[in-house]
Amino acid sequence: MRDRNSDREEVMVVGAGTMGAGIAFVAAQNGHRVVLVDALPAGLERGRMLVAEMAGAAEKRGLLDSAERTSLEARIRYAGTPIGADAATIIIEAIVEDADAKADLVRTVSAQMGPRTIFASNTSSLSVNALAHHCADSARFAGLHFFNPVPAMKLVEIIPAPTTSPATVEMLVRLVEAWRKVPVVARDVPGFIVNNVARPYYGEAFAALGEGIEPETIDALMTGAGGFRMGPLALADLIGHDINYAVARSIHSERQGLARFRPSPEQAELVENGLLGRKSGRGLYDYVSPRPVAAEAERQHPLETVQAAADCGALEPLLDRLREAGCLVARVDELPSGYLSINSLRLAIGDGRTLAEREDVDVLLDIVRDWITANAIGVTVRTPAGYAVAAMLGARLGVTVHTVPDRPGQIVLRSLAQLANAAADALAEDVASIAHIDAAMRLGANHPEGPCDWTMRHGVDTVEQALVHIARGSDDAIYAPSAGFALLRDVA
Repeated sequence: MRDRNSDREEVMVVGAGTMGAGIAFVAAQNGHRVVLVDALPAGLERGRMLVAEMAGAAEKRGLLDSAERTSLEARIRYAGTPIGADAATIIIEAIVEDADAKADLVRTVSAQMGPRTIFASNTSSLSVNALAHHCADSARFAGLHFFNPVPAMKLVEIIPAPTTSPATVEMLVRLVEAWRKVPVVARDVPGFIVNNVARPYYGEAFAALGEGIEPETIDALMTGAGGFRMGPLALADLIGHDINYAVARSIHSERQGLARFRPSPEQAELVENGLLGRKSGRGLYDYVSPRPVAAEAERQHPLETVQAAADCGALEPLLDRLREAGCLVARVDELPSGYLSINSLRLAIGDGRTLAEREDVDVLLDIVRDWITANAIGVTVRTPAGYAVAAMLGARLGVTVHTVPDRPGQIVLRSLAQLANAAADALAEDVASIAHIDAAMRLGANHPEGPCDWTMRHGVDTVEQALVHIARGSDDAIYAPSAGFALLRDVA
């Protein structure tokens, strides 16, 4: 283990809020002397309390012993002004996300920095290039976007301005790695990687909500079948709809109204009505009254036998799970590839088309990221008999079955395909590499799998064709496949 008691170069953090205190804590935890600056005495005191809470939590988890905690806290001094900025190896600003306020700070503090000091902004959405213009030496300026909570989140986005020197980027990469975090380098576009590529996670959930699908069903499918840790609507409630909607509006505006990023009118209505989520006691869910449970198909006797095509493609893992659960799987050459048959009804996985467009299918299964671990599936059915078959399948698998209206892409496929579309856009715009996009979404957004990895595993052509079907079926160009899929196809 690194000797955390050895003093390393000095780090100055300006802004003692949640993010600034978190950055100061991590720097001190990794041996740096730190100056935490806040112009407001109350803000500085709050920063001191936040650092103490973080140190206490780290000690409780066994990450620090009592002596290390004392040493860590002693390495941080608190100041009301950035006096001594010339002695810092790096200055990181983490003040309020306001362009004018940040520009004034950069202009004022960078005038005091030493000849080798690097100035970094923790902005999550503002133009790094615009801020760099206010720096005394723009070659030594870059974005350095940490994620909340800073001690726990591994990802850090590094955003060079056009004037940032390669040496500055290299130094920031080394620093982030020394702090045992994962750096990803992103081009200076609105939202960088995470806030850019993640927008469809929320956008698609609100689109389904606008079509009358219950939030409990949407979240249950995105967690139970999509594999996400938290459903998009519950997550938006946690973040706060005022914040989430503001980010959506900002990115949509800065991307010159690009349809892929349009804000949701349903979320706008929540904000207008003060239903901001957990912090207001109610958003899409009521945090005062007990939360409702998502409706599911009526329980049936477990499935005993299923007929399967000779090649079931993406459904082969489902067949493996059925066998393990004691179901007999009989191969039938007459069934088309990818099809199952239960009680003379045909089941198939969704491909972006509606059930109405697939006359030879009786039960349409929404996609599942991992059939081995899934605890929910979404189905669209034509008749009560189809509903009963889906319930029998769920009973055998031991998963919850949720019925979904007949809409292009259902719930999970449409969401994952549109996340892939956003990732492909980022590739086409040279925002970041495939590896960095995937790392950013896993480590910064807590997605279970990078969208590029999922696309290549699912099949680039398959995902692209699903988007074609969804765009046509919804009559919405927002789903038109990105030109960036060609780049994924080249490496798949």
